[in-house]
Amino acid sequence: GHLTVGASLRTPTFPIIRTGSLSFQDIETVNSPSGPATLQTYFTDPDASFTYKLPFNLNLGVAWREPRFDVEVDIRIHTAIPQYLLISSGQQVETILTGPDGQRQTARVPFPGLAYGASSVWNFAIGGRYQLDPSWSLHGGFYTDAAPADPAASNIFRSVNLYGLTAGAKLKGDHLS
Repeated sequence: GHLTVGASLRTPTFPIIRTGSLSFQDIETVNSPSGPATLQTYFTDPDASFTYKLPFNLNLGVAWREPRFDVEVDIRIHTAIPQYLLISSGQQVETILTGPDGQRQTARVPFPGLAYGASSVWNFAIGGRYQLDPSWSLHGGFYTDAAPADPAASNIFRSVNLYGLTAGAKLKGDHLS
């Protein structure tokens, strides 16, 4: 048999560009004591601050290979990222509430920023191949893919956790594969 071991490592990176232009506009109908009202929200900052932190990531894999079968196990580790401001700005958000009678109320509040943080996750996969005869082989596996996004810290990114099974067969011949 042949043992194969592999690993990869990704360290957190340093920022190169941390600014960008950010604009937001929203109009919605809201209920007020005197009837339906319109709430308009405006925000623009040509020099907003953007920071995206990558976690420490470690991938390890071990495989055992024989002429008739292969088995592989992989582990992927993402470390946690403490909550931080993903997007921030010194500009203010302007809201205009227009009541059913046409009266307008304008307010300005500081931009609250968008916070983000990530949880530590461990994902793994196991799979294999078995050669039935020179023409046929079977393949299968199981994997997890948990999202590091922490919904308790932020709702910017959706947290989708996946679990999967794979299965297949291979037919091979002199003129077929």
